[in-house]
Order: sequence, then structure tokens, then C-alpha cells
Amino acid sequence: MENGRGKMPFAQAILGADENARTDISEYDQLLTDLAMVYPTMQISVPQLEDESAETWDSETSTPLVAILNSDFDEETTQYVTAYNELGEQFLLSVNEEPEDLVIVISQSESVLAYEKIKDPYLLSNVRSLCEQPTSMYSTDSYNYYYDGDIMQYNSCIIDDSGTTGGTGTTPSPTYACDRDDKSGENRRDVLLKAKFVSKEQMRDLERWVQGKPEMYAFIVFAQNNNSSNPAFSYTLKGANKADWYHRNFFGNLVLDENKMRTPIVTWDKENYGKTMKYYWKEKDKPWLTATLTMNLETTVEILNTEVVEVYANGQVQLTLGGKWQTAGDAYVEYCNNTDDVGTKYGTQFVNFWVNQENS
Repeated sequence: MENGRGKMPFAQAILGADENARTDISEYDQLLTDLAMVYPTMQISVPQLEDESAETWDSETSTPLVAILNSDFDEETTQYVTAYNELGEQFLLSVNEEPEDLVIVISQSESVLAYEKIKDPYLLSNVRSLCEQPTSMYSTDSYNYYYDGDIMQYNSCIIDDSGTTGGTGTTPSPTYACDRDDKSGENRRDVLLKAKFVSKEQMRDLERWVQGKPEMYAFIVFAQNNNSSNPAFSYTLKGANKADWYHRNFFGNLVLDENKMRTPIVTWDKENYGKTMKYYWKEKDKPWLTATLTMNLETTVEILNTEVVEVYANGQVQLTLGGKWQTAGDAYVEYCNNTDDVGTKYGTQFVNFWVNQENS
């Protein structure tokens, strides 16, 4: 790190020690070790800007400002963050307007969770033995680190009555009136194929530049028919790879991409799940907080009395999850929508997405 007269170690800069001071390097090592114990998910990042990125940074001629996001940083209410230059001078940066030059940001990760090894719940026996067990992506002597999305998808894994994941339900009607009727059976699950932000402005409304790329999740809400006019309602959730929302072209400009999710959902048996599902898109911040989400669904289900009768059903799913969630819109997906090729395109105010079926 530059101090105006030369370079000093990162930890020495934090301690405020003069560059000429004779100090034991073990002090700096211990400081970083202590920081990692108190803030196990602390990260140092260089967010991509419209015209600048870490790849274009010339470290020999440019020293970025350093901004620190406190744990109480709120994208919806915070207007400015404090940044420092190599001399310790303070600058206020707008979170709504990208700076012209790169900024190094120190914050807590929104994509990674840390569990003390002696308290790690995912080292215990797998109660969802048919679901994919989360695996630690990194470990220290004290902590195991997991991708937040892996934990959330594991906790929302569906196990149907037949004991398989993803839900296969009962045998669909042999009358082929829709694509999904004709493509029923094994390896015919619905697939959240891809998604793309409507615009850069909509993306930045959800995740400010200082926070980097958005952590987006799709919550899929559906009925679980118990052969009554008052079915239960359930959900599953799927996360998108945050690295795949945009890239920089040859000229260094930020270009939005189709996020190729290719994520299996469920084998949609309309007799079990009804004729409509609802996709809620949400962006997650602050995984150390807790929020209660309520999601509604109106659908039609079939019940069997003396004959099959279709009934209207209206219900909701309410769940408590880690994080602070921003709403990115919702859209209904109908059973009889096309699933050939890339399937049907759906849209919210923020995101367009496509749903087809396996082996389409």
C-alpha cells in the first residue's frame, strides 16, 4: 500500500505505524489473524465499474481509494460511503453514481457463510440424505466456509412421497394436451434455463456498484395437492451464479449477459402441483440478518371425488430466511406454456427468464 513516500505492508497501514518504525512483522501477522477470527467473512474486492475493472488497473501508476462498508450498510438507505487515499484523507463516494476510478472495497461477503468447526451443522449426519450435501469450499483451523447459495438450496430441497428429490408426484394424465403432458416421466423436469437483467440500470437498482455483482435467487411457489380444495403450498429456490450476469467487451465496456443457469426444478405433475407456478425473483444482501418472506399463489388443482374436478386455490408460503431481501418482481408460469427448445420467456420489471424441460 502506498503512503505517499513509499510502500508499506497492509497490516502496517492499518496499525498506523510509520514506514520507518521498527516493528516486529509478527505483530502484523497477529493483527490479520485476529481480524479473521472476529470477521471471518471479511473480503477485499475491486468492484467492476462501467469503464474500469481490476483487469485494466495499472498498479504502477494508480493507487485506488479504499472504502470500508460497515455491517450496518444498507443499499436502500445509504447514500454515501467513506473512502481513504494513501495519505489517509477521506472522500465521500455516492453509492448511486459509479466513480470514474477504481475503488478497493473492504466488506463482509454476501456470498459466503462461515461456521465455527465445533458448531458446523453441515458436518452432522445428513437428515436430507437424498439431497446434495453442502461441502465446505474452504477451511481454516477455526472455520468452515460455504457458499451461501449451496446452503439455501440444500435447506429448501424437495423430497416427495416416493423418496426422490425434485418431486415426481403421481402419474400424469395420458391425454396429451400440453408439452409437459407429452414430455412426462423421468428426466423431464422443468429447467430454469437462463435469465438476464432488463437493463444495467435495473441491475444497479438492486445491487449498487460498491457491492459488486448481485446475488439473485428464484423462489418457485407451487401447490401440493392433498386431494382437497384446500391444498398445501410449498416452494423451492434456485440461485444464479453471480459471476455470469455481465462481462466486459473488447473495448472495456460492461455488457449484460444471459446467465446460463440450466437449473432443474421439478417434474411438473399438474395433478400434484396444480396448473400454475409463480417465480419470485429476489436479491439477497446481509446474510447475517434474518427476514420473513411471504409469497402468494393463485392456481387451479384437480381433486378426485366421484370424478376429477378442477378447483381454484389461493394460498401463500411464509418462510424465515437469513439475509435482507430486495424484491425483483414475479411472474406466473402456466403448465401448458411451451417448453420446446429454449421454452417460454417470462419477465419481471428487473429480470427476463426462460423455462423449458430437460431433453427439450
